[in-house]
Amino acid sequence: MKLEAIGRKLVVELQEPSKPKPGEIVTEIVDGVKKRDRGTVTSIGSKVEELSVGDVVTFNQYAGKDWEEGGDVKFVLLNEEEIYAKVIE
Repeated sequence: MKLEAIGRKLVVELQEPSKPKPGEIVTEIVDGVKKRDRGTVTSIGSKVEELSVGDVVTFNQYAGKDWEEGGDVKFVLLNEEEIYAKVIE
């Protein structure tokens, strides 16, 4: 199945959480599972101006709508305004 974003929406494929580095602040763990807050943009709506497909972004872990595939959350559907930053490595 392919998700195609519309308007000012984005489809973001979630990345597995990385292990914390020494001195890094760790967000709280809810129900024993750390929610993911970083991913790769896989689709953008026609009105999205500042991001493009392939960008790695960070966002609030409770933002958007989770999309499950095979029982696991693989994607999150977000508004462009819910993106905090583009990650440049």
